[in-house]
Amino acid sequence: MTNPHFRKLLGALVATSVQFGTLGFAFADTTILNVSYDPTRELYKQFDEAFAAHWQAETGETVTVQQSHGGS
Repeated sequence: MTNPHFRKLLGALVATSVQFGTLGFAFADTTILNVSYDPTRELYKQFDEAFAAHWQAETGETVTVQQSHGGS
């Protein structure tokens, strides 16, 4: 049989771990990878910068947009 005090302690530890794990995830920075063809590189560079600024103004979260370009 399991000790009732041990069960309460274990439950409290699990609840605390879940709570702090969720809070840590909520405040983590976000990175997005924008994949497009090379001719649209300049367009998406400006768009990505505007999106990141808009997202931070709306949510307070920092988002970083990385770009990857392939041949057409």
